[in-house]
Amino acid sequence: MTVELCDCVVSTYNEICSSQQGGITLTKLVLDENFCMFFNIINTLKNFLKIFESNGLTLIQGKTVSMITKQLHAAVVSLGEVGTLPDETYRDILCGFTKFQ
Repeated sequence: MTVELCDCVVSTYNEICSSQQGGITLTKLVLDENFCMFFNIINTLKNFLKIFESNGLTLIQGKTVSMITKQLHAAVVSLGEVGTLPDETYRDILCGFTKFQ
């Protein structure tokens, strides 16, 4: 467990009355936090792809096409690995590359 996750879970765990504290409660809090983070990451990656589709390269000031391509590739691979890659992603990426200053 990372320090950040531990801090988050322990603060919530300490707010629970002592009669309800225990290993099962702690495990549930860790799982809840992990799944919440997981869904937040998925939504953030999807939003990144949509923002790129809307604004293209104009949004990404100071970045090269190579850099943004690597970031897009990482987002697509990550979403693909968990089965949450939207069907329109490739169209959105191509559309984003047509928008530049």
